[in-house]
Amino acid sequence: MLSRDYCDRKYQAVSDAQELFPQFLSESNDCSTDNEVILGLIGATTSSVTEEVSTKFSAKFKVPLVSYSSTASSLSDNAMHPYFMRTISPDGPLMEALIRVLQELKWSFVNVVYTDDTFGRSSYNEIRTRLVAAGICLTQGVEVSSTDTSNTAMDNLLRKLTGSESVGNIYLGASQIAESLLNRAESYSDAGKLQWIFTDSLTLSSSFTGKKYPRGVISVLPGSRKITEFEDHWIRINATTPSSENPWYKDWFMTEFDCSLPGTTNPPHNSKPPCKIPTENERRFAFVQDQFVEPAVHAVYTYANALRRAHVTKCGGVAGMCNNLKSMTTEDFYQNYLKNTDFTYSRVERVESMASAQLEPYNAPAKVKFDSHGDLTDYSFEIYSFNDYSTTGTYNLETQDYHLHLHLRCPTSPCAPCLGATSNPVSRKVFYQRDICCLVLVDLGLYMYLHGDVIMNGVYPVHMGGKEPLSCGDLYKNGAMLVEAMRWTISQANSQNLLKGVTLGGLALDDCFSSLKSIHEVTAIHRHNMPIMDSNGNDLDPDSIDGYHGGSLPHVYK
Repeated sequence: MLSRDYCDRKYQAVSDAQELFPQFLSESNDCSTDNEVILGLIGATTSSVTEEVSTKFSAKFKVPLVSYSSTASSLSDNAMHPYFMRTISPDGPLMEALIRVLQELKWSFVNVVYTDDTFGRSSYNEIRTRLVAAGICLTQGVEVSSTDTSNTAMDNLLRKLTGSESVGNIYLGASQIAESLLNRAESYSDAGKLQWIFTDSLTLSSSFTGKKYPRGVISVLPGSRKITEFEDHWIRINATTPSSENPWYKDWFMTEFDCSLPGTTNPPHNSKPPCKIPTENERRFAFVQDQFVEPAVHAVYTYANALRRAHVTKCGGVAGMCNNLKSMTTEDFYQNYLKNTDFTYSRVERVESMASAQLEPYNAPAKVKFDSHGDLTDYSFEIYSFNDYSTTGTYNLETQDYHLHLHLRCPTSPCAPCLGATSNPVSRKVFYQRDICCLVLVDLGLYMYLHGDVIMNGVYPVHMGGKEPLSCGDLYKNGAMLVEAMRWTISQANSQNLLKGVTLGGLALDDCFSSLKSIHEVTAIHRHNMPIMDSNGNDLDPDSIDGYHGGSLPHVYK
């Protein structure tokens, strides 16, 4: 595989694609590709760049193009993009999920901010008709530059929004504008009355250290499984001697940690202090898988699966690169193999996380299949909210719920009711979203955590169900006894050294007789989105949980 960095420039991306396929540009016959066979492209990241590569290269020369993050609905047009496929949801289904969130929050009036690029305009067009169908009033649509991150541009935008009668706002567009907007709103008068919902403009690794304004922001993202095998690989990369196959890793590391690795001579890193290399445990605790990792994995396996089938047909089962495979055209590969890809992850791919039927909320192995437009046939979406669970002032996207399982709620006092139309001003110059009304994570509440080498996770009904979704009510008379029985048994097992030097630990959660609450909590913990700490300050490593037990909700343990 060859990787090129096009620096978010359309024409650079097209040029890079042309260099990978010199046979299409050569005016003579002396351009040989005997040494390697390149059957297609993966990328690009943004819809604008992908559209450029598709129309000016892929469609022109009949070269397959598979994107892992370009979502513009216009890319589903077979006439304009006949060789395009993607391993992520297009904007249409994502907007459907977004409408569901608006309905759950009871938002009746919204402003929509979108950027002047393919992604922003396509998303805006998709949501306009859906807002009308849902009976939600679009107060104003505001188009902004996809490149101007200046304070002046952000002030102009915030002036339009704060002058509107609507306080609910949806942002659809470039990520750099999203981050600049939230950073600028921190100090902009009256920006606190604005409530925000984003899509994939904010990544799962986004953070706003020292900022208060982003707290409560909601983000609706394509669903993404946590791939444990990739996490293990990523956190074990030696920062000082990474693989030479990835020329960008060192730069990423030095930028991420604001430091300089040995032998660095290039600015701006050479003036930074020496890097302190974190331990594997420190890196694992801080690891957040980007939401596009799974689609990127799908893109590679889409090619691999198609190539395997082509090899069987072309080479008759004989190992190695046969002449028929070498001479296969990109059009033949696309028409007869790639676009017909349909597989479910299994042991063949050797990615257990993708082949597992035990991961909530999927309870089935990942499946990759494309429709006639090159779009995946199965989608899932997750709803996140920016909340902080540390003392560093850093806000993190925490899992709130899943599409088709939306049980979101707004807090009561001191927040105003959930957004409907307008909001009463607050008697100070700058105030923050949490002061008005914001989506909050359902509180984990009390839990029992006993540190150990191997953790058993028990889910018990300590309380009855509450009146609100995912809330708890009165104490269940036998719940505390069940938890204490678990604690006593673990203590007995350790005192008798039953595991021969291995310490057994335990985590007990209160599900309040709610299946959704138990699923939410177990999934959030496994995704490292819900930190757990014992009385001595020891953090729970979710990967150390080796089993579950509990009796009231058998479907949690499928």
